[in-house]
Amino acid sequence: MLLLSPTRNFYPSLKEQVMRNGFTLTPTLAFARAFTPRLPPVAATLRLWRQRARERAELAGMDPGERADLPFGREVNLDAEARKPFWRP
Repeated sequence: MLLLSPTRNFYPSLKEQVMRNGFTLTPTLAFARAFTPRLPPVAATLRLWRQRARERAELAGMDPGERADLPFGREVNLDAEARKPFWRP
């Protein structure tokens, strides 16, 4: 794993790359490795958005009788919740 420190150059020298990995890191690969720690939060956000989209589609497909059986009080506007885009909480 390529670790970056403030005192070290972002792109290691060619000799360092070959000694460490046996091959060279292209700038694209170095860039991808530098941003790898950000991928799990992005994946979690996408999972959350898919879950919201599924739940809101299911809510929109319910008839009024099914909605009445839900354990929410009258203060919750289920129509407005069903119409919200998936990226809004």
